[in-house]
Amino acid sequence: MYKLKIEPHDKLLIVAPHPDDETIGCGGLMLAYGGQTDVLLITDGRTAHSDDITDEQCAIIRQAEFNNAITQAGINEGLYLKLPDGKAYRCGKALKTIDFTRYTKIFLPNRSEEHPDHRASYEYIKRRLFRKSCKAEIYVYEIWSPLSFATHYLDIGSIIHLKDQLIDCYESQLRIRDYHAMVRGLNAYRGICCHTEYAEAYELLSFKNKMKRWYFKLPIGWQERIIRITKR
Repeated sequence: MYKLKIEPHDKLLIVAPHPDDETIGCGGLMLAYGGQTDVLLITDGRTAHSDDITDEQCAIIRQAEFNNAITQAGINEGLYLKLPDGKAYRCGKALKTIDFTRYTKIFLPNRSEEHPDHRASYEYIKRRLFRKSCKAEIYVYEIWSPLSFATHYLDIGSIIHLKDQLIDCYESQLRIRDYHAMVRGLNAYRGICCHTEYAEAYELLSFKNKMKRWYFKLPIGWQERIIRITKR
Protein backbone atom coordinates (compact mmCIF):
# COMPACT_ATOMS: atom_id res chain seq x y z
CA MET A 1 0.00 0.00 0.00
CA TYR A 2 1.02 3.60 -0.59
CA LYS A 3 0.86 6.41 1.94
CA LEU A 4 -2.21 8.57 1.46
CA LYS A 5 -0.92 12.02 0.51
CA ILE A 6 -3.07 15.08 1.14
CA GLU A 7 -1.72 18.31 -0.32
CA PRO A 8 -2.45 21.78 1.16
CA HIS A 9 -4.60 22.64 -1.87
CA ASP A 10 -6.72 19.47 -1.60
CA LYS A 11 -10.41 19.76 -0.72
CA LEU A 12 -11.83 16.54 0.75
CA LEU A 13 -15.36 15.16 0.99
CA ILE A 14 -16.24 12.18 3.20
CA VAL A 15 -19.60 10.53 2.48
CA ALA A 16 -21.18 9.03 5.62
CA PRO A 17 -24.27 6.81 5.21
CA HIS A 18 -25.09 7.19 8.93
CA PRO A 19 -23.93 9.41 11.80
CA ASP A 20 -20.73 7.72 13.11
CA ASP A 21 -19.62 6.04 9.86
CA GLU A 22 -17.36 8.99 9.07
CA THR A 23 -15.62 8.64 12.44
CA ILE A 24 -15.34 4.85 12.35
CA GLY A 25 -13.83 4.80 8.87
CA CYS A 26 -12.10 8.17 8.53
CA GLY A 27 -11.69 9.54 12.05
CA GLY A 28 -7.92 9.81 11.65
CA LEU A 29 -8.28 11.53 8.28
CA MET A 30 -10.75 14.00 9.80
CA LEU A 31 -8.43 14.80 12.69
CA ALA A 32 -5.40 15.25 10.46
CA TYR A 33 -7.09 17.34 7.73
CA GLY A 34 -10.33 18.64 9.26
CA GLY A 35 -9.89 22.17 7.95
CA GLN A 36 -9.79 20.84 4.37
CA THR A 37 -12.67 18.41 4.82
CA ASP A 38 -16.46 18.44 4.45
CA VAL A 39 -18.66 15.53 5.53
CA LEU A 40 -21.85 14.61 3.67
CA LEU A 41 -24.33 12.76 5.92
CA ILE A 42 -26.87 10.72 3.93
CA THR A 43 -29.36 9.44 6.55
CA ASP A 44 -30.41 10.35 10.08
CA GLY A 45 -29.68 6.92 11.63
CA ARG A 46 -33.04 6.88 13.40
CA THR A 47 -33.45 3.11 13.76
CA ALA A 48 -30.20 2.35 15.64
CA HIS A 49 -31.55 2.44 19.20
CA SER A 50 -32.88 0.33 22.05
CA ASP A 51 -36.57 0.12 22.97
CA ASP A 52 -36.53 3.03 25.45
CA ILE A 53 -36.70 5.81 22.79
CA THR A 54 -38.55 6.44 19.53
CA ASP A 55 -37.10 6.70 16.03
CA GLU A 56 -37.66 10.47 16.06
CA GLN A 57 -35.83 10.87 19.36
CA CYS A 58 -32.97 8.72 18.10
CA ALA A 59 -32.63 10.87 14.95
CA ILE A 60 -32.33 14.01 17.07
CA ILE A 61 -29.76 12.41 19.38
CA ARG A 62 -27.62 11.08 16.56
CA GLN A 63 -27.70 14.40 14.72
CA ALA A 64 -26.37 16.10 17.85
CA GLU A 65 -23.68 13.43 18.24
CA PHE A 66 -22.62 13.86 14.61
CA ASN A 67 -22.42 17.64 14.99
CA ASN A 68 -20.33 17.20 18.13
CA ALA A 69 -17.94 14.77 16.40
CA ILE A 70 -17.30 16.90 13.31
CA THR A 71 -16.88 20.02 15.45
CA GLN A 72 -14.38 18.24 17.67
CA ALA A 73 -12.48 17.07 14.58
CA GLY A 74 -12.34 20.62 13.19
CA ILE A 75 -14.33 19.74 10.06
CA ASN A 76 -14.85 22.63 7.66
CA GLU A 77 -18.53 21.94 6.91
CA GLY A 78 -21.21 19.31 7.51
CA LEU A 79 -23.69 18.66 4.67
CA TYR A 80 -27.00 16.88 5.27
CA LEU A 81 -29.41 15.00 3.00
CA LYS A 82 -31.64 14.05 5.99
CA LEU A 83 -33.05 10.86 4.49
CA PRO A 84 -34.67 8.36 6.87
CA ASP A 85 -32.44 5.53 8.03
CA GLY A 86 -32.68 2.65 5.55
CA LYS A 87 -33.66 4.93 2.64
CA ALA A 88 -30.28 5.88 1.19
CA TYR A 89 -31.43 4.46 -2.16
CA ARG A 90 -33.61 7.59 -2.41
CA CYS A 91 -30.59 9.91 -2.47
CA GLY A 92 -30.51 10.39 -6.24
CA LYS A 93 -32.53 13.61 -6.43
CA ALA A 94 -31.07 15.03 -3.21
CA LEU A 95 -27.53 14.62 -4.56
CA LYS A 96 -28.29 17.26 -7.21
CA THR A 97 -27.91 19.87 -4.47
CA ILE A 98 -24.28 18.87 -3.81
CA ASP A 99 -21.51 20.47 -5.85
CA PHE A 100 -18.99 17.64 -6.13
CA THR A 101 -16.76 19.70 -8.43
CA ARG A 102 -15.51 21.60 -5.35
CA TYR A 103 -13.50 18.56 -4.21
CA THR A 104 -10.21 17.02 -5.27
CA LYS A 105 -10.61 13.82 -3.21
CA ILE A 106 -13.91 12.11 -2.36
CA PHE A 107 -14.21 9.21 0.10
CA LEU A 108 -17.07 6.71 -0.28
CA PRO A 109 -18.07 3.80 2.00
CA ASN A 110 -16.93 0.29 1.11
CA ARG A 111 -19.16 -1.19 -1.61
CA SER A 112 -18.91 -4.60 0.12
CA GLU A 113 -20.56 -3.45 3.36
CA GLU A 114 -23.50 -5.53 4.57
CA HIS A 115 -25.77 -2.56 5.34
CA PRO A 116 -27.84 -1.53 2.28
CA ASP A 117 -27.42 2.19 3.11
CA HIS A 118 -23.65 1.80 2.79
CA ARG A 119 -23.93 0.05 -0.57
CA ALA A 120 -26.53 2.52 -1.88
CA SER A 121 -24.41 5.52 -0.83
CA TYR A 122 -21.47 4.10 -2.74
CA GLU A 123 -23.39 3.13 -5.86
CA TYR A 124 -25.52 6.25 -6.30
CA ILE A 125 -22.75 8.74 -5.61
CA LYS A 126 -20.17 6.92 -7.74
CA ARG A 127 -22.71 6.81 -10.57
CA ARG A 128 -23.32 10.55 -10.28
CA LEU A 129 -19.60 11.34 -10.15
CA PHE A 130 -18.88 9.28 -13.26
CA ARG A 131 -21.91 10.68 -15.10
CA LYS A 132 -20.69 14.22 -14.42
CA SER A 133 -17.09 13.28 -15.39
CA CYS A 134 -15.88 14.32 -11.96
CA LYS A 135 -12.13 14.99 -11.92
CA ALA A 136 -11.71 14.25 -8.20
CA GLU A 137 -9.81 11.19 -7.03
CA ILE A 138 -12.34 8.73 -5.62
CA TYR A 139 -11.36 6.59 -2.64
CA VAL A 140 -13.27 3.89 -0.77
CA TYR A 141 -12.93 3.56 3.01
CA GLU A 142 -13.61 0.78 5.51
CA ILE A 143 -16.37 0.84 8.12
CA TRP A 144 -17.19 -2.71 9.24
CA SER A 145 -15.95 -4.68 6.22
CA PRO A 146 -12.24 -4.70 5.27
CA LEU A 147 -11.40 -3.68 1.73
CA SER A 148 -10.31 -6.62 -0.40
CA PHE A 149 -7.86 -4.49 -2.36
CA ALA A 150 -6.70 -1.54 -0.26
CA THR A 151 -4.24 0.70 -2.11
CA HIS A 152 -3.44 3.48 0.39
CA TYR A 153 -3.09 3.91 4.13
CA LEU A 154 -2.96 6.71 6.67
CA ASP A 155 -0.77 6.18 9.74
CA ILE A 156 -2.89 7.15 12.78
CA GLY A 157 -0.72 5.69 15.54
CA SER A 158 0.00 9.10 17.05
CA ILE A 159 -3.67 10.17 17.06
CA ILE A 160 -5.53 6.93 17.83
CA HIS A 161 -6.41 8.30 21.28
CA LEU A 162 -7.99 11.33 19.62
CA LYS A 163 -10.00 9.04 17.35
CA ASP A 164 -11.20 7.28 20.51
CA GLN A 165 -12.43 10.65 21.75
CA LEU A 166 -14.36 11.20 18.53
CA ILE A 167 -15.98 7.80 18.95
CA ASP A 168 -16.96 8.83 22.49
CA CYS A 169 -19.22 11.45 20.91
CA TYR A 170 -21.55 8.62 19.87
CA GLU A 171 -22.71 7.70 23.35
CA SER A 172 -26.04 6.33 22.09
CA GLN A 173 -24.24 3.76 19.92
CA LEU A 174 -21.65 2.84 22.53
CA ARG A 175 -24.53 1.58 24.68
CA ILE A 176 -25.36 -0.94 21.96
CA ARG A 177 -21.89 -2.14 20.87
CA ASP A 178 -18.23 -1.71 21.77
CA TYR A 179 -17.10 0.60 18.99
CA HIS A 180 -13.71 1.14 20.58
CA ALA A 181 -12.72 -2.52 20.44
CA MET A 182 -14.11 -2.99 16.94
CA VAL A 183 -12.47 0.10 15.44
CA ARG A 184 -9.13 -0.41 17.17
CA GLY A 185 -9.14 -4.02 15.99
CA LEU A 186 -9.52 -3.04 12.34
CA ASN A 187 -7.02 -0.17 12.62
CA ALA A 188 -4.52 -2.45 14.39
CA TYR A 189 -4.89 -5.04 11.62
CA ARG A 190 -4.23 -2.34 9.02
CA GLY A 191 -1.27 -1.19 11.09
CA ILE A 192 0.24 -4.67 10.80
CA CYS A 193 -0.20 -4.52 7.01
CA CYS A 194 1.52 -1.12 6.87
CA HIS A 195 4.26 -1.77 9.46
CA THR A 196 2.87 0.77 11.92
CA GLU A 197 0.79 0.58 15.09
CA TYR A 198 -2.58 1.79 13.79
CA ALA A 199 -3.70 2.80 10.30
CA GLU A 200 -6.76 3.53 8.22
CA ALA A 201 -6.94 1.89 4.79
CA TYR A 202 -8.38 3.24 1.56
CA GLU A 203 -8.78 2.07 -2.04
CA LEU A 204 -8.25 4.47 -4.93
CA LEU A 205 -10.75 3.76 -7.70
CA SER A 206 -8.87 3.82 -11.01
CA PHE A 207 -8.63 1.75 -14.16
CA LYS A 208 -5.12 0.62 -13.22
CA ASN A 209 -6.23 -0.66 -9.80
CA LYS A 210 -9.29 -2.30 -11.37
CA MET A 211 -6.98 -4.28 -13.66
CA LYS A 212 -4.76 -5.24 -10.70
CA ARG A 213 -7.79 -6.49 -8.78
CA TRP A 214 -8.87 -8.53 -11.81
CA TYR A 215 -5.35 -9.96 -12.20
CA PHE A 216 -5.05 -11.14 -8.59
CA LYS A 217 -8.39 -12.96 -8.82
CA LEU A 218 -7.06 -15.14 -11.64
CA PRO A 219 -5.72 -18.66 -11.01
CA ILE A 220 -1.96 -18.72 -10.48
CA GLY A 221 -1.42 -20.44 -13.83
CA TRP A 222 -3.13 -17.62 -15.70
CA GLN A 223 -1.13 -15.04 -13.76
CA GLU A 224 2.11 -16.76 -14.81
CA ARG A 225 1.00 -16.81 -18.46
CA ILE A 226 0.27 -13.09 -18.38
CA ILE A 227 3.70 -12.40 -16.88
CA ARG A 228 5.40 -14.44 -19.62
CA ILE A 229 3.44 -12.65 -22.35
CA THR A 230 4.18 -9.17 -21.00
CA LYS A 231 7.91 -9.97 -20.79
CA ARG A 232 8.22 -10.87 -24.46
